[in-house]
Amino acid sequence: MNLPQGVPRAALEAARLAPSAHNSQPARFRPDDESIALGWDSRRVLPAGDPQRHYLFAGLGASAESLRLGAALTGRRATITWNLVASETSAASVDLSGDAPEPADAELAAAVGARQTTRLPFRSDSVATDLLGDLCSEAEAMGCRLAVVEGAKAMSEFAGLVAEGTARNLDDPQVYAELFEWLRLRRSHPNHDRDGLSAAALSLGRLQTLVGPVGMTPSAMRLLGHARLLGVLAGTQRRLARRAPAACLLIAPSGSAGDRFTGGRAMLRVWIRATAMGLRVHPMTAAMDHTETRHALAALFGVGPDAPMVVCFRTGYGPTGPRSPRLPLDELLQH
Repeated sequence: MNLPQGVPRAALEAARLAPSAHNSQPARFRPDDESIALGWDSRRVLPAGDPQRHYLFAGLGASAESLRLGAALTGRRATITWNLVASETSAASVDLSGDAPEPADAELAAAVGARQTTRLPFRSDSVATDLLGDLCSEAEAMGCRLAVVEGAKAMSEFAGLVAEGTARNLDDPQVYAELFEWLRLRRSHPNHDRDGLSAAALSLGRLQTLVGPVGMTPSAMRLLGHARLLGVLAGTQRRLARRAPAACLLIAPSGSAGDRFTGGRAMLRVWIRATAMGLRVHPMTAAMDHTETRHALAALFGVGPDAPMVVCFRTGYGPTGPRSPRLPLDELLQH
């Protein structure tokens, strides 16, 4: 699809790289002159795992912010306006101008292409307090709050909540069946190099990769649930969380859809700031999905029990690991 002259392709390519739940990539873009309407593909939402569309709106916020930073790479300033029309699957508009980008945007923009989720173990090196403070400041600049926990005791408690939330998600037939639809465990899967979660991106071991297509089906998961073995499967997440030097919880200004969108913008900026500082990030949101674990998570991070959580993630130093694929830009553009 040919783009209007006033819309730089590089800005949309940056938006294409934004994170989304299960790498479902629901964001869609409709460019017109020097404006881009942002909406979503209703076939790529997660009704079981995200019934309130919290993750959807946060992901759209991340796409909008990534587009804004992509525009900064081309020397353009972008203004994001939230304007939800749910019946038209439309969320916001991004308007481009000839003005120079904000200095903070120009600084972050250079790391847009390097940002990625890392599911490999982190090193034990602690993260300097001033670096964590920079992440908190990035969130605060967007009107959000980033709470941080460190230390063996806190990380052990965090790891337990992550494992419990993961086991509960595996034990929910609808939630897990939906997740399984986004797994691309064989290279022969038609969407292996397009979307979803591959064995490589999930950093599955050789044995897990071999048995996954059969051993990770919804029917197999039900058998494991009956045998009370789901906690064992969640052990990998427990180990990754426990060995990380720090965990972060991002809180939106409120629970409204618009503030969830703002929270997604803050999430993207925090993660890119972390990338620019040499840190890795790995979202671990399962504990946010259930009332009991969510309240315990809030207590651990020192926030209110009904705090509007956007994302919880571990951060630290380590290898990057394989990237998740992205759909071609032309498939994300709408007339």
